[in-house]
Amino acid sequence: MSYSLYVRTASPTAIDVEKLIVEVSRVASLLINQSPELPFEFELQVAKALEASHPDYEKKKWEWQNVLQPIVPSNELFSFNEKKFLGYGIHFMYRFDEYWQESDANVPTYEFVIPKMRPRNDDMQLLICTALIIAVAHCLSEEIVLDTSGLWATNGDEISVADLLKFQISEEVSVEEGLHLLFRKIRNSSSERGGEYR
Repeated sequence: MSYSLYVRTASPTAIDVEKLIVEVSRVASLLINQSPELPFEFELQVAKALEASHPDYEKKKWEWQNVLQPIVPSNELFSFNEKKFLGYGIHFMYRFDEYWQESDANVPTYEFVIPKMRPRNDDMQLLICTALIIAVAHCLSEEIVLDTSGLWATNGDEISVADLLKFQISEEVSVEEGLHLLFRKIRNSSSERGGEYR
């Protein structure tokens, strides 16, 4: 089962990369009650198409490049990498939302989306994805996250950032125990509220 998470906004606000990394680290450590903050190793990359003249063009049509400048809505695919604990990246897009623009002129018209997330039991991926979507909401000054796949089993498709932060672990535990408790809290909440996350 895969899940897609969204933050929608009415303004094409630029997201500062350094601020985003600091916020994800803070929120992730907060969620599993780690103090001091965990020594995450984050980087942001974007998929860039290669020119036909590039020597590797026949082997690959694009490559990942590091991003340092603020990101704005585009059609580009990004990867939010964590190299110390996770070992790979969380893919996302920050783009103009044509579907919602066409359906109702009054709804937000830009979206940050993490598509096709596939968390596993006790996986660091679930922590990073949750922290990332909360951090983005903070950066965009939004209070609502859209969960159309039932990961958090919300009423309708919406869950507030405040409710997401309620999954925080209160016990003083190891990183591994914190990941396990976080997964269990989200799974139990989903089951109790009729969601699909098992």
